[in-house]
Amino acid sequence: MESAFASGSDGVDLCSADVAQQVLFAQQLGWQAFSLGALERMHDREARPTGAVKSAEAIANEMMILLNIDLRIAQVRPRVEKCVHRGGRDAALQRPGSVTRCPYPSCHRFSFAFLQAFCEEEDDNLTRNHKNRIMKTENLESVARKLVAPGKGILAADESSGTIEKRLKSISIPSTEENRRAYREVLFTTKGAGDFISGVILFDETIRQKTRDGRTFVEALEQQGIIPGIKVDKGAKAMANFPGEKITEGLDGLREQLAEYRQLGARFAKWRAVIAIGENIPTRTCIEANAEALARYAALCQEADVVPIVEPEVLMDGAHTIERHFDVTEQTLRSVFDALAEHRVVLEEMLLKPNMVLSGKECPQQASVEEVAEATVRCMKRVVPAAVPGLVFLSGGQSDQQATEHLNAMNRLQGLPWQLSFSFGRALQAPVLKVWKGEAANVTAAQQAFHHRAWCNSKARFGKYTEDMETAKAA
Repeated sequence: MESAFASGSDGVDLCSADVAQQVLFAQQLGWQAFSLGALERMHDREARPTGAVKSAEAIANEMMILLNIDLRIAQVRPRVEKCVHRGGRDAALQRPGSVTRCPYPSCHRFSFAFLQAFCEEEDDNLTRNHKNRIMKTENLESVARKLVAPGKGILAADESSGTIEKRLKSISIPSTEENRRAYREVLFTTKGAGDFISGVILFDETIRQKTRDGRTFVEALEQQGIIPGIKVDKGAKAMANFPGEKITEGLDGLREQLAEYRQLGARFAKWRAVIAIGENIPTRTCIEANAEALARYAALCQEADVVPIVEPEVLMDGAHTIERHFDVTEQTLRSVFDALAEHRVVLEEMLLKPNMVLSGKECPQQASVEEVAEATVRCMKRVVPAAVPGLVFLSGGQSDQQATEHLNAMNRLQGLPWQLSFSFGRALQAPVLKVWKGEAANVTAAQQAFHHRAWCNSKARFGKYTEDMETAKAA
């Protein structure tokens, strides 16, 4: 069966009214409305000599059109039936102020009457609003799923001015705007990075910068099939009256900032909350205040057609056990998803960026790789709804190899309801900085180091990473 929206052999496109008549006929026969599975079969032309298999996006668009036609039929059909069966005046078929009688007195003229009524301009906005809602939902969910595509993950290159200064200082490079630009160009122009990196989180400065050949960083990333994103929070600040705890700021003016970032090319955003573990902390007040801010941010993102990455990080700093880290992470995530529900955030259109469940850095009893993987997945299963497309774990102070090992072990477990991916900053960039050292002569070697680190994490996405790959070349 050919697509109702594809051009026929004579090159003439079928109109929506023709499709509507076919759908109406199917309804009269008692058929169910077209399903996505039916559409996929409809467009499966793989065995045919002509035509290509429809993309998932094309199928989704046609599904949207069919849904709107089905809705339009529901609006029109009762009025046409009333007119035809009564054979008299039908106000439902008339335009406002019109006194035209229905000219279709018999049932056998129903099809013609239906097509005329279907093609009339509709006064209300129901169909248009329904269409816009479907398009927006599909776009955001599609972006979210692309970000957690199998074998890929996110590069967090959203360091604030203070953080990037520390990183450049570690290789004795001053944090000038040109040095920051040059370093990020090393990362963003690495050939083949798009095979392993699905998205990059940018900083306000970075999303406005360009490569040496004049392309914006957004363009350079998109040319590799990498989705640009943006950090929008203003950082975690000391929480008044709560010593040792922090609250993330940045909600003021966020609606306008998101609109600007969307125009600059950002398709997703990130907001980080920080939860510390210590004596008598975290408090419920701190957890709930940060959860509320995360939910408000996520709602504003979806309003702006931007996928929100929600990052409630429970820090690994301290001497706490893995069990304590588990409990605080679970409590934090419960509060976050309660707040997301209160703010009507669509789970299918967001991603979660959680911490792994770890022993504290100063804990004398460090959990094994397998213990970390089991505890983390068990914690996530308790509180993260399956509707969330994926979890993009932060590295949170782990070494690059350690973060990869933990991700790999998690992906070897069975029964995972979401994609388990990564959103690493330091764990992807540390080897690059060591090789680059601010020297133009080291750019190629630095890019090879980045490519290799991304490749290792890509293997970990499938649970196929091994320690031998640390010295092997990316295949």
